[in-house]
Amino acid sequence: MVLPSVLHSTQNVLLTAVELVLQKAQGVEKAVYNNVGGLTNDYKAKIRSLFVNLKDNSNPGLRVSIVEGIVSPERFAKMTSQVSPFSK
Repeated sequence: MVLPSVLHSTQNVLLTAVELVLQKAQGVEKAVYNNVGGLTNDYKAKIRSLFVNLKDNSNPGLRVSIVEGIVSPERFAKMTSQVSPFSK
C-alpha cells in the first residue's frame, strides 16, 4: 500500500519536473519567435528542426543540458545541427 504522503510527494516531484520542461519549451519558443521576428515560415521550420534534434536518440546530452540549464533556451534556439556539441 502506498502511503498518501508518499504518493502526494511523488506527484509534486513529477509536477515540478513537468513544469520545468514546460518552462524550457516556452523559453525556446519565445527565443525562436524573437530571433525570426514572429510566426513566420522560418519560425515553423526552426521549431520543427529543433524538435527533431531533441528527439534524436543520438542527442541525449542535448536534452539533459537544456533541462539542467547548461544550455539556455536562447542558445539552443540559435543552434544548428552542425554546431551541436552533444551529438555523437
